[in-house]
Amino acid sequence: MRISAQAVLVVRKGRKRKPGYRHSCGQLIDPSKAEVTEAEKALAKVIAIHQPHRREVPESQRHDAKAGTQLGRLQLRGLISHEHYLAGEWYAGVVRRYRQLIMAPNCNPGSISGVTIVGSGGPIHIEDDEATRRKSVYDAAFELLDAIGQRVAKAVAHTAVHDRPAGDGLKLLVIGLEALAVHRGLTKPKNASTEINTGAV
Repeated sequence: MRISAQAVLVVRKGRKRKPGYRHSCGQLIDPSKAEVTEAEKALAKVIAIHQPHRREVPESQRHDAKAGTQLGRLQLRGLISHEHYLAGEWYAGVVRRYRQLIMAPNCNPGSISGVTIVGSGGPIHIEDDEATRRKSVYDAAFELLDAIGQRVAKAVAHTAVHDRPAGDGLKLLVIGLEALAVHRGLTKPKNASTEINTGAV
């Protein structure tokens, strides 16, 4: 059978084949469902260990997911408790969901270029009940920190929300995280701290 040049051109039209591993039938393998080999796990661990921002923690802990954030590294170094870490992570999530509600720019964009991507805080439809709940939770947490002192509120936002080093504000950060941990029921209330009574806040 003779194929004309015009027929060949028609056959070659179409989208470029997407890169990636495929099943025997030719269908692309979903990376999220693909099995991760031991070699890939070992490589990921090596890469994590040598990332500059993880060098604050001992080498044996650098592959820990917590080492990827300022809050996590403080916990791995023993500067804040596990409950403080959980409280800070919770507060960061509360702020993120509230900012999504009011469609504020994401303080930690989901891409290097800062362009909003799926799951990074872009505009989505939020039901009225969920919107009310998010605002209520945010207001309660923010008012709690603000009542202790603006410096405490700023210290918590600086590290837990914006993922920046605590620096000289570590003591204020711990006071704020302790208050959030009690608010969340992660720890039991303690007596008013000396720092608060002496006006350090």
